[in-house]
Amino acid sequence: MSDIFTLLLFVFTIAIMLIFARKNLWLAVFVAGSLLATSANGIGTIALALSKALSIGNILVSLALLQIPVMGKLLERPLTTSISRYDRRIGGALGPAMFGLLSIPGGAVLSCPLVESIIGEDRSAEEKVALNIWFRHILFLVYPLSTSLIVAVMLSQLNIVGAMIYMSPLLIVGLVIGYLYYLRGLRGKGSSGEKLHIGALIIVILAPTIQIVLDMLGVGMEVGAFIGVTIAMILTMIYTSVGPREVALIAKRAKVWSFALIYISIMFYGYVFAQTPISGIISSFNPPRLLLAVILPFLIGFAVGRIQLTLTIMIPLYIGLFGAMSYSVLATMYTSTLAGYLMSPAHPCLVLTVEYFKADLYSSIKKILVPSVILTLISTTYLLL
Repeated sequence: MSDIFTLLLFVFTIAIMLIFARKNLWLAVFVAGSLLATSANGIGTIALALSKALSIGNILVSLALLQIPVMGKLLERPLTTSISRYDRRIGGALGPAMFGLLSIPGGAVLSCPLVESIIGEDRSAEEKVALNIWFRHILFLVYPLSTSLIVAVMLSQLNIVGAMIYMSPLLIVGLVIGYLYYLRGLRGKGSSGEKLHIGALIIVILAPTIQIVLDMLGVGMEVGAFIGVTIAMILTMIYTSVGPREVALIAKRAKVWSFALIYISIMFYGYVFAQTPISGIISSFNPPRLLLAVILPFLIGFAVGRIQLTLTIMIPLYIGLFGAMSYSVLATMYTSTLAGYLMSPAHPCLVLTVEYFKADLYSSIKKILVPSVILTLISTTYLLL
């Protein structure tokens, strides 16, 4: 197969993902990967990539990911009442952040009522949209159960704890930026009459804690994620007095299987790409690291409104060109992707939050633009390390 045809095939598979991802992300990625495999032994490449994607480790991560939306639904009420007790500035940041730990597509709408009750009329509708989006997603920089971070470290073949260490300074920067842009000057206390559900707060924190500890003990990220989430899920059922039948109904309504399929399909695409000659062809053009680690991730993240999809394209490409990815480059690429994604009009959380607050979409995007660009520019300093 000629180099030109191979490149055209690669561009075509990217177009397939970008066009159809909004309808069905996992199927779009799987079809794109299968088409891409025709540039490298076709059926043999697909079979090898599938065997790797369906490894025990990847299956355990998938089983962990599909439990998180159910936990989010069960703990929604106790988390809301607990967070509304705090200082308005703390509650305004903590509310979206805590619900962000419970990954659900478009799940930012869960924290909208809490933001409304805490912030009230002290901020415009567009500012409340930006606040909710920013603090819900900024923890994705270090949250070990975030699908995006798991995908990033698996594709880059790095350690999740190491990635978290490198991205922790960027989290601090992001929190400072969020405070200065959205919370500064806000005064007053929350509703002290609300009940504090300590159990719910502990459960939410417990799962990632178990995962990190087990990973540091050498158990492995995949096993640690599964054990941590499963223990937290069992405790959630006990805490909320919900049985297996109710859990099954919630899982069905939330279509939790899509979380597992998205993760498996992304791993499949990454394994297919590693067997193609595409990276060698593109490397002949000598593209700069700034383009691959900052500019394209930011633009694609904005265009498609999907962190995982952007990283699925960019990480294998970068590794193919430069041989490996360092923690500093991963931190830059991940942050740039996140920043573009936050203000994407294709981002479900943003659209649903705009609808809840009856805000203007493009005015809301403007409220997120400057903080996102600042965070991206600061992250580029990692390329100097």
